[in-house]
Amino acid sequence: MFYVVTTIVGDFIEQANQGIFRRRRMENRISKLRDHFIICGYGRVGKEVAIAFSNSKLPLVIIDSSEMAIAEAQNDSYLCLSGSASSDEILK
Repeated sequence: MFYVVTTIVGDFIEQANQGIFRRRRMENRISKLRDHFIICGYGRVGKEVAIAFSNSKLPLVIIDSSEMAIAEAQNDSYLCLSGSASSDEILK
């Protein structure tokens, strides 16, 4: 029983740490960007704009408040931030 509990807890901690490191790497990459575009929302239109910008090799960052949209943008290999695009702090 102890082995099962420690294995589950260990897996949970490992996944949490991977998420933290992935987010920090992404934030570092975003902080180095200059003269980039910000796409507010990764819905139907946001995806099409991201594809067009990406095909043109234009640097971009996607901001969306939906965790599902952020996960999808990450899976599509875009730099993204979770939050409201109306927030000055997120935009900075």
